[in-house]
Amino acid sequence: MGLDLVEFAIAVEDAFELPIPDADWESLRTPRAVIDYLESRLAVTASAPPVVQTSFYRLRRAVASELRRPRRDIGPSTALAELVVDRPISDVTRAVAARLGLEPRDLSHSPVRGALSHLRLAPPRTLGAVAEELAMLRPAKMRPKHSGWTRAQITEIVLKLLEHETGIDRARVSLDSDFIRDLGMG
Repeated sequence: MGLDLVEFAIAVEDAFELPIPDADWESLRTPRAVIDYLESRLAVTASAPPVVQTSFYRLRRAVASELRRPRRDIGPSTALAELVVDRPISDVTRAVAARLGLEPRDLSHSPVRGALSHLRLAPPRTLGAVAEELAMLRPAKMRPKHSGWTRAQITEIVLKLLEHETGIDRARVSLDSDFIRDLGMG
Protein backbone atom coordinates (compact mmCIF):
# COMPACT_ATOMS: atom_id res chain seq x y z
CA MET A 1 0.00 0.00 0.00
CA GLY A 2 1.20 3.48 -0.85
CA LEU A 3 1.48 6.17 1.82
CA ASP A 4 -1.75 7.94 0.74
CA LEU A 5 -3.65 4.68 0.99
CA VAL A 6 -2.13 3.90 4.41
CA GLU A 7 -3.10 7.36 5.72
CA PHE A 8 -6.60 6.93 4.33
CA ALA A 9 -6.88 3.48 5.93
CA ILE A 10 -5.81 4.84 9.33
CA ALA A 11 -8.27 7.74 9.03
CA VAL A 12 -11.13 5.33 8.23
CA GLU A 13 -10.26 3.08 11.17
CA ASP A 14 -10.03 6.09 13.51
CA ALA A 15 -13.25 7.66 12.24
CA PHE A 16 -15.35 4.53 12.68
CA GLU A 17 -13.35 3.16 15.64
CA LEU A 18 -13.06 -0.12 13.79
CA PRO A 19 -9.77 -1.92 13.22
CA ILE A 20 -9.51 -3.34 9.72
CA PRO A 21 -6.93 -6.09 9.24
CA ASP A 22 -4.25 -5.46 6.59
CA ALA A 23 -5.41 -8.57 4.72
CA ASP A 24 -8.87 -7.02 4.39
CA TRP A 25 -7.45 -3.69 3.21
CA GLU A 26 -5.62 -5.53 0.42
CA SER A 27 -9.00 -6.52 -1.06
CA LEU A 28 -10.61 -3.08 -0.68
CA ARG A 29 -9.72 -1.51 -4.02
CA THR A 30 -12.46 1.14 -4.40
CA PRO A 31 -14.47 3.53 -2.20
CA ARG A 32 -17.54 1.32 -2.82
CA ALA A 33 -15.66 -1.71 -1.50
CA VAL A 34 -14.68 0.22 1.65
CA ILE A 35 -18.28 1.38 2.13
CA ASP A 36 -19.65 -2.14 1.62
CA TYR A 37 -17.07 -3.53 4.05
CA LEU A 38 -17.92 -0.94 6.72
CA GLU A 39 -21.63 -1.51 6.21
CA SER A 40 -21.10 -5.24 6.81
CA ARG A 41 -19.14 -4.64 10.02
CA LEU A 42 -21.08 -1.75 11.60
CA ALA A 43 -24.55 -1.59 13.08
CA VAL A 44 -26.65 -0.23 10.22
CA THR A 45 -29.99 1.53 10.46
CA ALA A 46 -32.48 2.81 7.90
CA SER A 47 -32.43 6.40 9.13
CA ALA A 48 -30.45 8.63 11.44
CA PRO A 49 -29.83 12.36 11.73
CA PRO A 50 -26.85 13.75 9.80
CA VAL A 51 -23.61 13.22 11.70
CA VAL A 52 -22.68 16.90 11.33
CA GLN A 53 -25.93 17.89 13.03
CA THR A 54 -25.44 15.61 16.03
CA SER A 55 -21.79 16.64 16.11
CA PHE A 56 -22.73 20.31 16.40
CA TYR A 57 -25.37 19.65 19.07
CA ARG A 58 -22.93 17.63 21.20
CA LEU A 59 -20.20 20.25 20.75
CA ARG A 60 -22.58 23.09 21.61
CA ARG A 61 -23.85 21.26 24.70
CA ALA A 62 -20.28 20.67 25.93
CA VAL A 63 -19.24 24.29 25.32
CA ALA A 64 -22.41 25.64 26.98
CA SER A 65 -21.89 23.42 30.02
CA GLU A 66 -18.22 24.25 30.35
CA LEU A 67 -18.73 27.99 30.01
CA ARG A 68 -22.09 28.03 31.81
CA ARG A 69 -23.73 29.77 28.87
CA PRO A 70 -27.21 29.19 27.44
CA ARG A 71 -27.13 26.99 24.35
CA ARG A 72 -29.26 29.54 22.47
CA ASP A 73 -26.27 31.95 22.63
CA ILE A 74 -24.09 29.49 20.72
CA GLY A 75 -24.63 28.99 16.99
CA PRO A 76 -22.71 27.40 14.13
CA SER A 77 -21.12 30.76 13.25
CA THR A 78 -19.88 31.35 16.81
CA ALA A 79 -16.13 31.07 17.38
CA LEU A 80 -15.02 29.60 20.70
CA ALA A 81 -12.72 32.59 21.17
CA GLU A 82 -15.80 34.86 21.19
CA LEU A 83 -17.23 33.00 24.17
CA VAL A 84 -14.14 32.67 26.36
CA VAL A 85 -13.41 35.79 28.36
CA ASP A 86 -11.99 34.80 31.73
CA ARG A 87 -9.90 31.67 31.05
CA PRO A 88 -7.16 30.68 28.65
CA ILE A 89 -8.73 29.19 25.54
CA SER A 90 -6.40 26.19 25.79
CA ASP A 91 -7.92 25.31 29.19
CA VAL A 92 -11.43 25.54 27.78
CA THR A 93 -10.45 23.45 24.76
CA ARG A 94 -9.03 20.72 27.02
CA ALA A 95 -12.14 20.74 29.23
CA VAL A 96 -14.57 20.61 26.29
CA ALA A 97 -12.55 17.81 24.67
CA ALA A 98 -12.68 15.83 27.92
CA ARG A 99 -16.48 16.29 28.08
CA LEU A 100 -16.72 14.85 24.55
CA GLY A 101 -14.25 12.00 25.10
CA LEU A 102 -11.82 13.53 22.59
CA GLU A 103 -8.22 14.60 22.59
CA PRO A 104 -7.71 18.40 22.79
CA ARG A 105 -5.98 18.30 19.39
CA ASP A 106 -9.28 17.08 17.90
CA LEU A 107 -10.77 20.50 18.71
CA SER A 108 -7.76 22.64 17.90
CA HIS A 109 -6.68 20.82 14.74
CA SER A 110 -5.66 23.27 12.09
CA PRO A 111 -7.22 22.84 8.64
CA VAL A 112 -3.80 23.72 7.18
CA ARG A 113 -1.14 21.02 7.39
CA GLY A 114 2.56 21.19 8.10
CA ALA A 115 4.60 24.28 8.85
CA LEU A 116 1.83 26.60 7.65
CA SER A 117 -0.44 25.39 10.47
CA HIS A 118 1.66 27.37 12.95
CA LEU A 119 0.79 30.66 11.32
CA ARG A 120 -2.18 32.22 13.08
CA LEU A 121 -3.31 34.46 10.23
CA ALA A 122 -6.58 32.64 9.62
CA PRO A 123 -9.66 33.81 11.48
CA PRO A 124 -10.77 31.70 14.44
CA ARG A 125 -12.72 28.64 13.40
CA THR A 126 -16.41 28.60 14.13
CA LEU A 127 -18.10 25.87 16.14
CA GLY A 128 -19.91 24.89 12.95
CA ALA A 129 -16.57 24.34 11.18
CA VAL A 130 -15.23 22.36 14.14
CA ALA A 131 -18.41 20.24 14.18
CA GLU A 132 -18.03 19.53 10.44
CA GLU A 133 -14.45 18.41 10.96
CA LEU A 134 -15.40 16.22 13.93
CA ALA A 135 -18.22 14.69 11.90
CA MET A 136 -15.61 13.66 9.34
CA LEU A 137 -12.62 12.73 11.52
CA ARG A 138 -14.33 11.46 14.71
CA PRO A 139 -17.92 10.60 13.74
CA ALA A 140 -18.08 7.52 15.99
CA LYS A 141 -17.43 9.74 19.00
CA MET A 142 -19.84 12.47 17.92
CA ARG A 143 -22.96 10.46 17.11
CA PRO A 144 -25.47 9.26 19.70
CA LYS A 145 -24.33 6.16 21.54
CA HIS A 146 -25.93 2.89 20.44
CA SER A 147 -27.24 4.37 17.21
CA GLY A 148 -26.64 2.71 13.89
CA TRP A 149 -25.04 4.09 10.76
CA THR A 150 -26.87 4.72 7.52
CA ARG A 151 -25.22 3.84 4.22
CA ALA A 152 -25.46 7.53 3.30
CA GLN A 153 -23.51 8.51 6.44
CA ILE A 154 -20.82 5.89 5.78
CA THR A 155 -20.52 6.99 2.15
CA GLU A 156 -20.26 10.69 2.99
CA ILE A 157 -17.60 10.11 5.65
CA VAL A 158 -15.52 7.78 3.45
CA LEU A 159 -15.54 10.27 0.55
CA LYS A 160 -14.72 13.24 2.80
CA LEU A 161 -11.86 11.30 4.40
CA LEU A 162 -10.55 10.32 0.97
CA GLU A 163 -10.44 13.96 -0.09
CA HIS A 164 -9.06 15.16 3.25
CA GLU A 165 -6.30 12.56 3.54
CA THR A 166 -5.17 12.52 -0.09
CA GLY A 167 -6.11 15.92 -1.48
CA ILE A 168 -7.92 14.21 -4.34
CA ASP A 169 -10.84 16.31 -5.55
CA ARG A 170 -14.11 14.49 -4.80
CA ALA A 171 -15.37 15.46 -8.24
CA ARG A 172 -12.70 13.10 -9.68
CA VAL A 173 -13.82 10.18 -7.56
CA SER A 174 -16.59 7.74 -8.33
CA LEU A 175 -17.50 4.97 -5.94
CA ASP A 176 -15.88 2.56 -8.38
CA SER A 177 -12.59 4.47 -8.81
CA ASP A 178 -9.68 2.11 -8.21
CA PHE A 179 -7.42 3.55 -5.51
CA ILE A 180 -4.23 2.63 -7.32
CA ARG A 181 -5.12 2.65 -11.01
CA ASP A 182 -7.54 5.61 -11.10
CA LEU A 183 -6.51 7.70 -8.10
CA GLY A 184 -2.76 7.05 -8.04
CA MET A 185 -2.67 6.01 -4.39
CA GLY A 186 -0.31 3.07 -4.98
